[in-house]
Amino acid sequence: MKDGGFDRPHSMLPEGFEPGTADRSLLEFAGEMDVRNRFASTVMVAFKDVMEQPRCSGVLVGPRLVLTAGSCVCLPTRRVDAGSSANAVIDGSLCAPQVFVTTALTGAVLDMRLKEDTTEMEFRTYRGAVHPHPGLQVIVDEREAVVSAHADLAAILLDEPVDDEISMPQLAHSEAEVGETLLMAGYASDGTLGVGGVYGARYFRKNPVTRAVTEGRGFYRQQGPYLWDGYAGGPCLRDEAKHQWLVGIASRAVGEELTFANISSFRQWLESELRNASKGPVPTREAAGKE
Repeated sequence: MKDGGFDRPHSMLPEGFEPGTADRSLLEFAGEMDVRNRFASTVMVAFKDVMEQPRCSGVLVGPRLVLTAGSCVCLPTRRVDAGSSANAVIDGSLCAPQVFVTTALTGAVLDMRLKEDTTEMEFRTYRGAVHPHPGLQVIVDEREAVVSAHADLAAILLDEPVDDEISMPQLAHSEAEVGETLLMAGYASDGTLGVGGVYGARYFRKNPVTRAVTEGRGFYRQQGPYLWDGYAGGPCLRDEAKHQWLVGIASRAVGEELTFANISSFRQWLESELRNASKGPVPTREAAGKE
């Protein structure tokens, strides 16, 4: 775990890390930067180490549990039916055994015109074991564009609870309705799975739901050009008075549509993961699969 204070902008970046990594022109599609820690439960997820630019977003749903998209932490494995547009499948057979989860808290903003570059930030990083949803199946074509998706979810069980007192969303009991506006939160993307923009700059925006939830998937309107594919792995929230309700987890784009895994469709699995996270010792993926 990595600790530190707010003594200067990007004070908690790993030594040698360059914070600006993406085309700044894309940031106009990212939304509003979360400089007040309203969505501090939204975290960065990296595969290899803390020096790696984060791959996706995720959200804390418990002191030791992060929820993200399964397609963020698992890779395409086998070729499927020859002659079809499908080329490979992402399921639970080739997932990272562990990932790194980083929380980002903002401090003072030295220049509101240059928030990405002048906001003081504090980062803490935790290791976690990946537990993909047992029904995870994302079919991708030869360009790794998503053809279809089911149960695009994975839980990350942290080795230790997060230190900071971060407010976490509650699980929604009802699914999103057509026309409902959800708050999306995450880290700026350049159109790939990799998180771009400025390291630790978290954004939020409002997106309307465009189609009814079907087979556990919801659909929402894209913001910006087709290359913008949302906050993969980040939360889709219903904001009501003083409460945030987790309605979905953003998936990879399906064609020109953006989708999310609907939380209420997979609530039983998620509640089981929450119970496991509260037991104490971290179970291995193999042990968890036998329960």
